[in-house]
Amino acid sequence: NNNTNNKNAKFHPSKINGMKLLRMAVTHDVCESLAGDITPFCEAGAVASKQAKEHAAMEEIRRMVGDPLGLELFELWKEYEEQETVEALYCKDIDKFEMVMQAFEYEKMHLKAKSDVDGDGDGDG
Repeated sequence: NNNTNNKNAKFHPSKINGMKLLRMAVTHDVCESLAGDITPFCEAGAVASKQAKEHAAMEEIRRMVGDPLGLELFELWKEYEEQETVEALYCKDIDKFEMVMQAFEYEKMHLKAKSDVDGDGDGDG
């Protein structure tokens, strides 16, 4: 369908501002490193205060860095949070994909086979 192709054309990698996307991703990660990230094990209060903590962290980053760079970083964070630009959407997708890859790596390193946990596979159980 030609209409669908035109609608999705803005998502073609050639249309993405790669430098802006990279700066947005780094800004998002620095913000989370100060404000903390949300995991499935977080309490409801932590989830509810996520936006306020990140906003405060970005204000602190802006203050430490100083304008005009501080303002640029704050605006990139805000753009990511609003999820209205193609770069912001890509950035969120990349962030989620990285989380899945990290979980996969942790699982490979730390998850034991059921037989190892039950003692069936090691000869002493």
